Amino acid sequence: MKVFIEETIEFASDLDGLELNEKAAVIQSIEQLVSSISCSETNPEAVCHTSLAQEFRSPELLLDLGDYNASLFIFNVTDSLTLILSIDDDPIFEQHILTLFRAVELSQVEQVYQAVATSLYQALPQTNSALAKVA
Repeated sequence: MKVFIEETIEFASDLDGLELNEKAAVIQSIEQLVSSISCSETNPEAVCHTSLAQEFRSPELLLDLGDYNASLFIFNVTDSLTLILSIDDDPIFEQHILTLFRAVELSQVEQVYQAVATSLYQALPQTNSALAKVA
């Protein structure tokens, strides 16, 4: 499958505000991500950039997504710079979609991550665990 990269206006704005060396680190990280996604697709048994897996994390969402799983991740570019992104499979068009939402300083990542998640998942029905299930 091919890898399709999308970026938000906010990501483009974040990227414009970075120093040249930070921009280069972001671009290198994106290239590694695409290479890793492509490698794992063509060689499922291969170890594809195992060090990248250590850079991913998915903070706990303050939202209740019910039975849905979030595909939103944080990827560390440097010790102080992180990307907020999603990786989704699109089997109909036989592609992976890498969506770049934000590039933020580590000190802002939790707050910005929650804001992106809230924006993305606002249309999902929120469940209330206190409601009784009807059999």
